[in-house]
Amino acid sequence: DLKVGSINVRGLGDMLKRQEIFYWLKHKNMSIYFIQEAHRTEDKMHYWRAEWGYQALFSCCSSTKVGVAILFNNNFSFQVSRTYLILIQTEGRFIISDVSINGKCITLANVYASNEDDPNFFISVFDQLVDFKCDEIIIDGDFNLVLDVEKDKKGGIPRSHKKSLEAIQKYSENR
Repeated sequence: DLKVGSINVRGLGDMLKRQEIFYWLKHKNMSIYFIQEAHRTEDKMHYWRAEWGYQALFSCCSSTKVGVAILFNNNFSFQVSRTYLILIQTEGRFIISDVSINGKCITLANVYASNEDDPNFFISVFDQLVDFKCDEIIIDGDFNLVLDVEKDKKGGIPRSHKKSLEAIQKYSENR
């Protein structure tokens, strides 16, 4: 039973907040957690891994914005075989990794899209996924858009990023 969760934490720079979030996540008893808006710099990575206590993958580069992570719990066996992240072009907005779980290869992609309607961002993520060869793909994160305004949105401005949505739908249909 692989259980996956996702949360936009809006920054983990504060040690007390980070410890509370890590404690809360560990008690959710999921296998994998996708974190968005980690707000972490490279020099803090080993501290955060130690605080988490288990394996973690980070794609971050700023202490004040963006950054994603994939945190693994210790309640299942897995092997990370390949990880892809580009910090410069994407500002730490996505991370992709192939993971072997019970002899099955699964590609994990954690995405944190900007608030802009930028289909090129999603196209870039999908272009990178082509190089990953697992039979199953889990794409999760904060896409900053609404798939179906009628079903998935209540309040606020009733719109979505249409160009980005089209890129996602095109990828989904061709997959």
